[in-house]
Amino acid sequence: MLHPSLAPSQSPIHGTGLFAREPIEAGEVVWRGPHQGLMSLAQLMANMDDDGLHSQVDIDLFCPCSPLEWCMNHSCAPNTVMSDRALWSTRPIVTGEEICYDYGVTEVSLLWWFECDCGAEHCRRIVSNQDFLLPLLRRTSTSYASELALKASSGEKLRYRIRRWQRMMRLSLREK
Repeated sequence: MLHPSLAPSQSPIHGTGLFAREPIEAGEVVWRGPHQGLMSLAQLMANMDDDGLHSQVDIDLFCPCSPLEWCMNHSCAPNTVMSDRALWSTRPIVTGEEICYDYGVTEVSLLWWFECDCGAEHCRRIVSNQDFLLPLLRRTSTSYASELALKASSGEKLRYRIRRWQRMMRLSLREK
């Protein structure tokens, strides 16, 4: 479910983004994932052929997204944070501002990386699913580090890495 004041438009970051048509206060929910259709990572990997769009909402939990919801771009200086399976505004968002979140602290289970050109003053240039482990990022991004990233980098980090490695091994064995 998207905040009612969001609308798609051409993004200076990448392709189509979601923009505020009116001001959004700090602490408002800008997106909340559904409670139905949730999948574990194993279920998501088993259903990769379904062309569905999904967003990670917990260490081993993904929810379906509409094509419009999928338009939220990454920024190294985001204005939202993932918490309780929702994206919350971290500060007031002005009319016309693009809604962004930091993929590197929310999408942590699948292996990925990309070259970033978000335009933020402290753009990391390379963003990956491992960014939540960067000490500098963890020190400077505590105001927007997601519960998911904090969970993955806490005492659960080793178990998380072991589970991810085991999943990768199972997937690579299935391919052979």
